Amino acid sequence: LSLPDLLTLLHPKSQDGRLIQRQLDPLLIELKLAQKDAWQAGIGWRERERYQLSEIGLRFLAIRHGLMPAYYLIPEKKVRDEKKRVSPRDPTVNWEQRGAALLGRQMGHTNALYQCVRGIIEVGMRSGPYRIISWKSARESVRSYYDPDERDWMNVCPDAELLYFRTDSTQIDSILVEYDRGTTFYREYAAKFEAYSHYQRYTRTTLPTILVVIQRASTAETIREAIREVEAGSVPVVLALETDLLKHGLTNVLLHS
Repeated sequence: LSLPDLLTLLHPKSQDGRLIQRQLDPLLIELKLAQKDAWQAGIGWRERERYQLSEIGLRFLAIRHGLMPAYYLIPEKKVRDEKKRVSPRDPTVNWEQRGAALLGRQMGHTNALYQCVRGIIEVGMRSGPYRIISWKSARESVRSYYDPDERDWMNVCPDAELLYFRTDSTQIDSILVEYDRGTTFYREYAAKFEAYSHYQRYTRTTLPTILVVIQRASTAETIREAIREVEAGSVPVVLALETDLLKHGLTNVLLHS
């Protein structure tokens, strides 16, 4: 996460980065619960400077939530390559945050997604019709199902899940986010929405609305064609240009979809 990401999450009504810095310094320096890394491709120091929980911080989080350390931690790559079992308590092994390596390899997509979600949160705070109360990561948003044709467990993997409520209601709703930078191929759209369709069929449940954020209007027709081809018309999908979403806000886009 960047400083602006953290500021939006923890102090959505503020633009003062010093609020976050005052909170980060004890975590980084004294408690060593977090660590700072650099993303060299970022534009400006605020985008290049990234923060994540350290091994100590992740172990603390596991204890706090009553989870095994392995929920958050995996051994470093050289240990994984040896394919031998190691204890999460082995002090000779360096441990990494589960899933963080993939986010790092796709940092351009990750950064753009985070900026988009920040924008959704900020528009809700500024214009008032809705509030985002929880932003779940890609890993937290995964849904699993058993596919009898494949005889195996499968996953559907959105980029994020947002829990929100309309300010004129107390009902909490969920929306799954798929962020498209215009680099996805037709066959990838087809496979993704076929998996969503299979999830609904085999679990006999309806997914929350899937908000697909796109950069060009022409992408919408490509996605619709892919959905038709794999017969995924029952999957609740809303296609929205990112510019429209960040101008009009989440609930306005959903209302007029």
